Amino acid sequence: MFRRSLGAALVLCALGSFVLAGTYQGLITKLSKDEVTIKTAGKKGDKGKEVTLKLSKDVKIQKAGKKGGDATTVSHSDVEKMIEKGVKVKGKDDPIKGVRGKIETTGEGDKETVTAITIGGGGRGKKGKGTDK
Repeated sequence: MFRRSLGAALVLCALGSFVLAGTYQGLITKLSKDEVTIKTAGKKGDKGKEVTLKLSKDVKIQKAGKKGGDATTVSHSDVEKMIEKGVKVKGKDDPIKGVRGKIETTGEGDKETVTAITIGGGGRGKKGKGTDK
């Protein structure tokens, strides 16, 4: 009886830690020393929302590797340069200021802090390249 209770408590703690961790994916538009702003994509017909989050002291910033490759660590200033360079969007001449990325957080509400930023990825790739389409 005690073993079952202990096992159930461990499972609840493990599941609870996943609930407190969040992931945002979208266009990172601003990165400062203390916070990061990301614009997430909305569903069809809806506009995405812009979220500003605080950075933790030991935030890990990486650039995604090619498919199957490992991510490489990049500096804060390199990411700022990538944001200034922008992202090219089909149908527009000028790039949009920002860079595609994924942000992982811990905590909830006002106590939510960023633990990891991964730059890159999220692109669809070239149609027909490596596929049977």
